[in-house]
Amino acid sequence: VIVLLGVLGAAAATCPAATLVYEAPYAQINASTDPTNKYGLEDGIVVRRADGGFQMIAAEMYGDPKWVAMRLGIWTSRDGLAWTKVRTVRRSSGNFNGTDIHSSSWGPFFIYDDDTATWGLSYVGYRGAPSNSSGWLENFQGTIFAHAAPVSGDAGLDSDFFDATYRTTDQILLQPDDFHVNGPWPYVCQGLQGTDSFYPYRLNDGSYAAFVGTSHQELPNPWPGGKWPVSLATAPTLYGPWTRYNPGGPPSAAPCVDLNGGYSENPIVARRPDNRSAFHVVIDYLSEEGTGFGYACSDDGIHWGAASLVHTPQGCRTPFGFVPMTTKEIAAMTPAIVAYGVISRDQIDAPNTALVWSFYTRNAGPWEVFQTSIVQLKW
Repeated sequence: VIVLLGVLGAAAATCPAATLVYEAPYAQINASTDPTNKYGLEDGIVVRRADGGFQMIAAEMYGDPKWVAMRLGIWTSRDGLAWTKVRTVRRSSGNFNGTDIHSSSWGPFFIYDDDTATWGLSYVGYRGAPSNSSGWLENFQGTIFAHAAPVSGDAGLDSDFFDATYRTTDQILLQPDDFHVNGPWPYVCQGLQGTDSFYPYRLNDGSYAAFVGTSHQELPNPWPGGKWPVSLATAPTLYGPWTRYNPGGPPSAAPCVDLNGGYSENPIVARRPDNRSAFHVVIDYLSEEGTGFGYACSDDGIHWGAASLVHTPQGCRTPFGFVPMTTKEIAAMTPAIVAYGVISRDQIDAPNTALVWSFYTRNAGPWEVFQTSIVQLKW
């Protein structure tokens, strides 16, 4: 029996209406932007710097084997439209015999510690091997690693997060329970791919929760529904100790959060503009990547409502989060938003609305490109 949290939870919330009101007419990062990257960018996050600019970290599929030869690229932008690559961290080994947990690096996030005003880097390390009858093994046994920056503020974002020593100094935040590459698979929200995403956020009581993803890449998939469910974990501090959230039993058997029937990847959570004690999340809606991305809400960060779709003109592979727009940015982008034709100038400043930058990757042939857009939230 699959136990699900979320849709019927007492604190599940109704979201603001989310509508894309502008998409840049070109991809901000594409194959011509970085010729050293063979297949493009897939997942990551964009955050606001204290100096007003933007910083992005992305998983870059730079070589072969595809999805195994990986690196994490860090980019900056002053306006959200023009991006410059500044460094690469956590270049994977590309090992393909299953012996190295850093065979590939995926799912990078900048995570912020309010208590120390310091940024950290979290990401997924995988083992890799040729697939066999047990399942897809190019990324398996996903394990969540993290490291705080050496200094606070933007200077920490500008660091390399101890890249020279990461194999010995990165902290494990969460890893699969009772993992055996050939099974069995007793836990509904833990599959062969292991822990394939992890995004922490602070709850109203000061503790932390995190969305934790997995993928049932084992053959056959023993669970009904989609093979990309998500669950929750909780911790007293940002760096743990983290425990899978299961109020009714052992942590290893943590129930899934049913955002969209098991087709969720890379959730990114933030506070809502209409209620700063409530939360919203954007997700890669895997069964609707040609249509857009998923959007769901919660009043308490634990009980989540079902995801709706935010439609994008060219689809969405992975959202990189919402970043609230400043008054100056809204003024600068107003002509472009009005010309795009979805909302009028008056609607831009309408009561009970907010404009947010929405960044995501999308499929464009053999390369996954990075795209900037703007979404209006209305409540």
